[in-house]
Amino acid sequence: MTKILENRFIIVTGGTGTLGTAVVKLLLERGATVATTFRDPNEQTKLVSTLGESLTPQLTFFETDVTNSEAVAMLVQDVFKKHGKIDGLANLVGTWASAPFLEMTPEQWRNMFATNLTTAFIMTHAVLPHMVHAGFGRIVAIGAQAAEQAAPNAAHYNASKIALMTLMETVAHEMKSLDITANSVMPTSITAIRGKGVTPEEIAELIAYLMSPESSGTSGARIPVFGRG
Repeated sequence: MTKILENRFIIVTGGTGTLGTAVVKLLLERGATVATTFRDPNEQTKLVSTLGESLTPQLTFFETDVTNSEAVAMLVQDVFKKHGKIDGLANLVGTWASAPFLEMTPEQWRNMFATNLTTAFIMTHAVLPHMVHAGFGRIVAIGAQAAEQAAPNAAHYNASKIALMTLMETVAHEMKSLDITANSVMPTSITAIRGKGVTPEEIAELIAYLMSPESSGTSGARIPVFGRG
């Protein structure tokens, strides 16, 4: 496998989830050094077991609440002190829930935005100055095709994902004079079965490309990943 990400350092939030595991694995296989956040130690153990001994030396874990700006600032400071740079950020933390609008509570609304949008804002805001200083950076977030079509019974999810994709587009516009890109990947349903929606591995392939130096011409995009299902 071509090491297109060799000598690149990438932070992945939500790297212990189903999608995160596929993304972290592929980034490591492509030669990147990766730091991922986690909350559940059991998920950390599971990821290490999945990756195997050959890849884990390139991986660092940080037990971090990515909704907390102070915790994220400490994470980024530690990472930069150790590696001297941050080349990429994959914002994979996210959640979904269904609720009719008239039954939706303010707490459900706040929690959805905290997970799907605020995490990406805090992480992007923390790493971007290092990318600006280096004149290089790659930022990716997970949007949603369903949000663009305003699916019913998910107003909080739709709104948070639309806002997230708009955030990436805004960062892309503000960074267009530098080799710093920001894009959103828009999957439909994510499934482990090929031909039934899109697999985590297919999304990981796209994210790995967007993290590469060769993707400099793609920024501010909402990229659909619908699969064949």
